[in-house]
Amino acid sequence: MSMPDETPELIRRMLEKSGTQEIDPTALSGTISRGMQLVRLLYKAFAKRRPVVWINVFTPPELIFGCEYIPFWLDGAGGFSGWIEMTEIFDNADAALPSRDMCTFLRAAMGGAMMNLFPSPHAVTCTSHLCEGAPKIARIAAETAGAEFHLVDVPPAISDEAIVYVADQLESLAHRLCELAESKLDIDRVRETLVLSNQALEHFQEVYEMRKRVPAPVTGSQFIAMGLMYPWGTKIGVTIAQSLREEVERRIAGNVPAVQEGERYRLMWLHLRPVFETDIMAHLEQKMRAVIVMDLLGQAWWTEMDVRDPFRALATRMLSNPELLPIEMRIERLLSLAKEYHVDGAVHFLQWGCRWNYGQDSLFKEAFTGAGLPFLALDGDAVDKRATPYGQVLTRLEGFVELLESARTKAGRAR
Repeated sequence: MSMPDETPELIRRMLEKSGTQEIDPTALSGTISRGMQLVRLLYKAFAKRRPVVWINVFTPPELIFGCEYIPFWLDGAGGFSGWIEMTEIFDNADAALPSRDMCTFLRAAMGGAMMNLFPSPHAVTCTSHLCEGAPKIARIAAETAGAEFHLVDVPPAISDEAIVYVADQLESLAHRLCELAESKLDIDRVRETLVLSNQALEHFQEVYEMRKRVPAPVTGSQFIAMGLMYPWGTKIGVTIAQSLREEVERRIAGNVPAVQEGERYRLMWLHLRPVFETDIMAHLEQKMRAVIVMDLLGQAWWTEMDVRDPFRALATRMLSNPELLPIEMRIERLLSLAKEYHVDGAVHFLQWGCRWNYGQDSLFKEAFTGAGLPFLALDGDAVDKRATPYGQVLTRLEGFVELLESARTKAGRAR
């Protein structure tokens, strides 16, 4: 396909990649539609059909859509750059950053902003919770792009005072975004995004409930981190979620398993996964028959939001993120989910540079092994293919599957 000279470099590289990549035969059409929608949003952002705001994955997109902006997930840029293997984006970031011990998702955000690869923003906003590097990189990216920077400060624990504090910040941010776009805040428009988000949430929760089924009806690698970059608050978001639910229902009704040869092991996957082109996940689920039935970052953890007070509702959702719970409560939750989903073991992907994730690994391992569940701490880089040798990852996964088999033999179980 010939590209016009004015086609943005990021779009051009994505089009070239999509023209050579084979579609995963196990992927649900809803999964594919979600990816296509993210690309469409990127097209619209470059076309300047609406104002653009760069956000991190913990900023509620309902707020952005409610202000009639197009969101660009700044930390999600690593996913794009990793998929198209744009290694120069990391090289540019490394030249500017004093140290390489930072997550490649954030390094990609830095490099892309420096190279002017992203759609121009009216503003950059970021939340303070969980990812400690994101606010720093987002602020630098805002300065590079010549845009306003807004930090939403999120306390480490939920309380009435914390909810009011975050809600006030979200409301102020919404008004400022509208001012920058020379418009006025339409609170009914914001409420409508929450109505749509609630509808999508209902479908999501049904999908995750159906994934408890034995054998699993779908491969789980396609759901990892889906909830982090998703068009919550839009009609297409509802359509995609409904499609996912209906597809899983049809597979269950037709007794179609995730693995035709029959699943042998059921896994919980913690944190991220490689996003660059690789058959690591397919090999794990289809060849080794170890199906991922639960993944935390793809899950929609919150309950239905009260649309009467949208800013308080969004604040409550942000503060109710289970990753903000004390570590003892998080471990208890993980073990409870492992039981609900009939999990045989867990894989914890340790994304390079993610301090939040690395810090809890030893405690997770102790808890899972104490419960008699094999646990694999899998070091790697989800974005930079050069830093994640395929052979080493595959060898470790194969060794883990052998451990699962050994644990099953000792327990006298069979599947």
